[in-house]
Amino acid sequence: MLDAKLVVIVSNSFTAARKLAKFKIKAPVLAVVKDKDLDITFNGLYYGITAICDEREQDLTYEEKEQLALDLAKNMGVKPKETIIFVGSNSKINKSNAMKILQVE
Repeated sequence: MLDAKLVVIVSNSFTAARKLAKFKIKAPVLAVVKDKDLDITFNGLYYGITAICDEREQDLTYEEKEQLALDLAKNMGVKPKETIIFVGSNSKINKSNAMKILQVE
């Protein structure tokens, strides 16, 4: 059984957040969005989703998005050796098309 401590979505697609919200998962979900309007939309509209604004989101490479997810996890109190789920986009098509289980170092 996977005991993920956090889910981090690094994508401006509402699709991933909307789908996760339907499942009402127990782990906290952070959605990293590029502008304040999306931040406001996410917070309160989708169950269990907390949005944070990072204007660089769209310009980051896939590896940088993974690292951002790990850094956010550390800041949220996830301890080393604990796992998180990273959901992000691996291209410029503005859709979340990758999911990866990451271990915090």
